[in-house]
Amino acid sequence: MSKIKKISIGSGLHWVEIPDADLRIQCGVPAESVKLLTQNNLIQRADIDGFFSETGPNVLLLSEIPVQNGEFSNLTEFSILQMLYRQGKLIPGHPNSQTDRPLVIGTPNEVENQKKYLYRGNYGLDSRKEITDCGISNDLTDEMMQLKLKFAFGKILEAEKLIDTVTLIDTVTIGQVDTVTLGQEKREIKNGVFIKRLNVNIFEIEYEGEQVVVDLNLKKGERYQVSYQLDNYETPMHHFTILNSGEGDGWNVDLPCMASVIIFKGKVYIIDAGPSLIYNLKALGISTSDIEGVFHTHAHDDHFASLMQLMRSDKKIKYFATPLVTSSVVKKVSGLLNVSEEKFYDWFEVNELEFDKWHSIDGLEVKPLFSPHPVETNIFYFRTLFEGTYKSYAHLGDIISFENLEKMVRKSEGESGISRKLFEKIKNDYLQFANYKKIDAGSGMIHGETTDFIDDPSEKIAISHLSRKMSQEEKKVGTQRKFGSLEVLIEGDKQQYSREKAISYLIQHFPELSDDDLNLLAQGSCHTFEPGTTFIHEGEKPNFIYLTLSGITLKKCTISANINELYAGACIGEASVIQNAPSPYSFETVTYVNTIKIPSEKYLEILKKYQLTESLLNRSRFHISLQNLLFSDSSLSSSTLDKLFNTTTLRNLKENEQLSEHDYEMLNFVQKGKVELISNGSSRETIGRGGIIWLDKSVSHRKSEIKIIAKEDTDLFQVQEQFMSSIPLVNWELELKGKIPLFLNKT
Repeated sequence: MSKIKKISIGSGLHWVEIPDADLRIQCGVPAESVKLLTQNNLIQRADIDGFFSETGPNVLLLSEIPVQNGEFSNLTEFSILQMLYRQGKLIPGHPNSQTDRPLVIGTPNEVENQKKYLYRGNYGLDSRKEITDCGISNDLTDEMMQLKLKFAFGKILEAEKLIDTVTLIDTVTIGQVDTVTLGQEKREIKNGVFIKRLNVNIFEIEYEGEQVVVDLNLKKGERYQVSYQLDNYETPMHHFTILNSGEGDGWNVDLPCMASVIIFKGKVYIIDAGPSLIYNLKALGISTSDIEGVFHTHAHDDHFASLMQLMRSDKKIKYFATPLVTSSVVKKVSGLLNVSEEKFYDWFEVNELEFDKWHSIDGLEVKPLFSPHPVETNIFYFRTLFEGTYKSYAHLGDIISFENLEKMVRKSEGESGISRKLFEKIKNDYLQFANYKKIDAGSGMIHGETTDFIDDPSEKIAISHLSRKMSQEEKKVGTQRKFGSLEVLIEGDKQQYSREKAISYLIQHFPELSDDDLNLLAQGSCHTFEPGTTFIHEGEKPNFIYLTLSGITLKKCTISANINELYAGACIGEASVIQNAPSPYSFETVTYVNTIKIPSEKYLEILKKYQLTESLLNRSRFHISLQNLLFSDSSLSSSTLDKLFNTTTLRNLKENEQLSEHDYEMLNFVQKGKVELISNGSSRETIGRGGIIWLDKSVSHRKSEIKIIAKEDTDLFQVQEQFMSSIPLVNWELELKGKIPLFLNKT
């Protein structure tokens, strides 16, 4: 009988169990790993002596690649929380409180990053100074620290007191690139179980002469799995609408974590960025390029785990939170990725909100309020004035029950705890009126209770943040809304919003056009395609240009096998119509896709009038080149590609002509021809069509040693590196992923 049991749970996630050594190793820690282990019965309820308890892993094996295919790979927070609290290892008096601490295995860099991330994820800001630096008064800071200590059972523990670690290999630094030594000696995990790194992200686990191999790598295009399946929904356009995009918690295997989407005057805002956000939004026909901003409640992973995807947007998404929450989130991101705190501001357009004050965001007003939680948390009230009356939405996640908050009130002077005044303010904040209110009713030590809202004056209450079924008493207070359901607070004209959106995309695509001609193009008929519809087939001559207004479309080519996602603002079929040629691609909807169908004759007439035909063909080629060169696991929206193209210049090189030092300061995309790279007099490589030439800042002092000479007549698209780096996705690709090679050749 085998001594080692191995189960492959999903992409990048495996379970290795050695019963004789009392080891249960979770190999890989993506965002949904606890849910997936629960779904596979590897985590089960197992109460001990009347104490709630669960089974589960006692060892975590980290990926040595912190980000794979645009997703965080090492989100250990909920796995650690499951061990500390649901298995009972950190609960005073629990039968399991004397057992070994969670054990984390990984490379030295990743282990250290995890310590910082786990510490911030468990406690948030850890001192009076860090809180007062966010503009909080001394008195309120004192009470916040008292709350923090109450949640932490009286003591803030360093990460070393929460987890044990085993480091696998030593890190060798060469220049600016971190590399690791292969073929290391095996290391003992404990109890005679050994682990050895075989290759990048591939590990061998051995016990008494028996071995298993686990591979934590994701293949190209592969994603970490989700524990639930969602149908596709059409996103409606109204003046003020709330889309319910998550009603579960971090443990619920059947539902996305608590979240909402606000659609206000055609703009999309999301609340929180929990696990599998991109998958959830895709079911609603929303891509990251559609998102105007994110309102963030706090830094726990069930509200934080998908920030990576938002960082990798093709525009700076607006980030809204109080300075208190922003600081907590920034420190956690910094620890997880081992980057400076300033990088967060390169990836997001940060807008700090003041507690207890209404702020207007293009007419949508928002007021953040403080909510007690182990990490810094703000809840949100939203409103807008319509025909003399406010319509409002309240998003209360995460909150605390009045019973548990009452236990934190100090009974006499000198006793630890919070004031009765703060208790009453928090209670009144929770119970403010809203036309529609979503509450965290997760119960337990750190979440809210439905029964606290029995006398809430709000018109409608949605019960959320659940991993259990609602009781009959709870159903008298509110309802649990289904994913994709909506609450229309102010209706709007769908046709009007469609036309306005179409014109905004056309302005970006055709900055030269007059208002009359823009309106003429936008008068095409509106059409919505259902998911799975192919509306242009490969080899077919399209009769219309399809300007997409929402949803996601796949562009597929049989010959090249390339597949790209197209988002709102794409002019699908344009190149084929201009060239009067069959489409080399097929276009298939992934979600509901809303379009404006523009007749090809009308389109060509406008192009001829403004002499845009050749320019648009060059733009199309540029789009294809840039998309295929840099972004194998993500896509730029057409509007962003248009902006990039509008800043490009075409550089023509004659055979044997050499690039100047000024050219090295640009990002150069080889559109046609070939260039030869010569370094210190020796030929290093030939870069052809589809290659990139860019001199990294770290070696800019070597310009005089480098020559780039055209081997034949060559055309280069040149873009200012500063402009490229201002796009978060490009910034990530060029500055973080792979630490930037000197030259990239992806012919």
